[in-house]
Order: sequence, then structure tokens, then C-alpha cells
Amino acid sequence: MNVVHLQLFGYIGGMQTICREIYLESKNNNYFYFLFEGGPISDQIEQMGGKVIIEHAPHQFFFKSLIKFIKFCKDEKIDVVICHAGSPIAWIHMIVASYFLKNVRFAVYEHGDIIDMIGAGGLRTTLLKPIMKKAIKRADFVVSVSEFVKRRNKEILGISTDKAHVVYNGIRPELFHRDNIESHDTFRLVYVGRIFRKKGLHLLVDAAAKLPCDMNYTIDIIGEGEDVPMLVEKTKEYGLEDKINFRGPQTNVAEWLKQMDLFVHPAIWEEGFGITLVEAMAASIPCVAFKKGALPELINNGENGFIAEEVSAEALCEKIVECYKLFKNGSYDKLREGARATGDSFSIANTVEQLEKLY
Repeated sequence: MNVVHLQLFGYIGGMQTICREIYLESKNNNYFYFLFEGGPISDQIEQMGGKVIIEHAPHQFFFKSLIKFIKFCKDEKIDVVICHAGSPIAWIHMIVASYFLKNVRFAVYEHGDIIDMIGAGGLRTTLLKPIMKKAIKRADFVVSVSEFVKRRNKEILGISTDKAHVVYNGIRPELFHRDNIESHDTFRLVYVGRIFRKKGLHLLVDAAAKLPCDMNYTIDIIGEGEDVPMLVEKTKEYGLEDKINFRGPQTNVAEWLKQMDLFVHPAIWEEGFGITLVEAMAASIPCVAFKKGALPELINNGENGFIAEEVSAEALCEKIVECYKLFKNGSYDKLREGARATGDSFSIANTVEQLEKLY
């Protein structure tokens, strides 16, 4: 079966990474079509032998790219078109192509909250909402990365979720497994991901300032983003330079995770999924997060981590201290085991199997 995955960029990101993993796992003939630019992930796919097309389409007048995309699908005898990008340009490509390619199945792959795609009001929402609704109407099926994302179709767009199917993102858990966990005294916290306001790192730094003075801990923040200078300054103001380390982007995230004890994900927006939490759990790391979006679908209180009901530094601090007490009194292994079991259940093999059943 010939399947084309339609995106905008080949940069490092959740949807691009999932596409790379789909390529590695799937037995179908997969093409990866990037409308604007390539990047590290598209390069990786190509280096591994994947079929990558980079269109370099203009961001405004893209009539020619529409024609090229339809011609490509006809020439390569494409059976399934999957639109991954939460962008009106990608949606329009899918909508128009669906009128010309009668024997092709089309899908919208929802990687995040619809609000992130169309906005929460104003002109942007007025313009984009009808396009998104049309794309879903023209789609043969919709892939939602969580129950939360699926539910938002009805809440935000006011449309039925009958054609939406939840397919959780997957990882290769074995890459994150560690053979053993050496005994140590320092409680090592970690965050991995983009660093901007909605990720809530400012609350993590505020929470660190509230931790008990005699608590032996470190926090490693892995990633990059616009909030880094502000967070570094805040860390200095609290005098926590010896506790909080900004590591920048890392290519060997799995090796970093294998050294850690607690993953803190303080996102204050409605997360559509949370692939970094799953990776952390596969490395036997319990997780702490706020009750936002799909995160409660991943974390079960007391089994593989804790959910803070209130979005505040105080609530985050409370959950971190709760985990630290278990770490110190020797009761942490059960939490680690629960995390490992959860991480292992989110296998890319399961993701691809469920996805391809929809083809």
C-alpha cells in the first residue's frame, strides 16, 4: 500500500518524530511530503532510505504546489493521504486533493488540541474553523492522539466524533530501558521538551524555591526555547544555580533519562498527548504533571506518578516532595515499576498496527 504523510517542515517535533518511527516500523510503502522545508528529521528519514519529498512551496500563493501534490499522488498511485500538519495550507491541500483523487482514502491526524490549531477566538478562529471542519468532513477517518483530543472535535468544532479514532503515540521502549538503577542519595529531577510559557517551566523554578532546604535534589532542564533567558535569571534570583541546570537540546535524551528519578512536566496548556512522559516512564521514571489535556490519561496517581489538581507552584512542590519522601524511605521502586509498565504499553508497534487497520 502506498501512503503519503503530508507535513510542512522536517524540523524536530512530535509529529515529525512519530512519522520517522512509523517509517521504521511500517511495512507499507510510505512517502513523506514536506510542503515548505526539510530539517533534521526529514534528513534522518532520507538517510535511512525513506522516500522524502520537499516541495519548497510558497507560504501564500500555493496553487502550483496543489497541482504538484495531486500529480504526485496520481503518479505514485497513492492509496492513503494522511495530513499531519495542523495548518490551513495542509488542510487545503488535502481538501482539494480529495475532489480529484476519488480512489484515495484521506485522513486528518490530530497531534494536539484543536485550540492550538485554530486559536481560541478572534479573526484567526473565524477564518480557520470552517477550513478545519471541511477537512474533517472530507476525511475518511480522523486519528486523534488521545481521548482528550478526540473529545475536542465536538466541544470546539461542534462536529460528531464518529469518524475519529484514538491512536496513542508510540515509542520504542527498549531504547529507554536501563539494566539497573544504582543506589544514590540525590533526587534527580528532569524536564525534556520545548521551553516556552505554556510549558510552565516558570512554575517548576518557583516550585524549586519552595522545596525544603534540606532536600537533596537537582533539576536538569533539557531543551531550548524563548523562555530560557527568563528562567536562567529567575534561577539566579532564587540562588538555585547549584540546583537547576539548563542543558540545552540533547540528541541522546535516552541516556539522560536513564540517570534520572522524577520527570516533571509542568505544562499549563491543554496537552494533546505527552510523548516525553512516555519516554521517561519507559526509563522507569515516575512523572508529575498538572491536570491538563491528555496528561491524566497517562498518569495514574500513586501508580506511575502524580497529577496535581491545581495549577500552581505550591501544588507542584507538594507532589515533588511526596515523591521525594517515597524515594528516601525506600518505597519508590513500586512507582518505578508502574512507570516502566506504562511506558512499555505505548509501543510504536501498537501505534502502527492500529493506524494501518484504519487504512
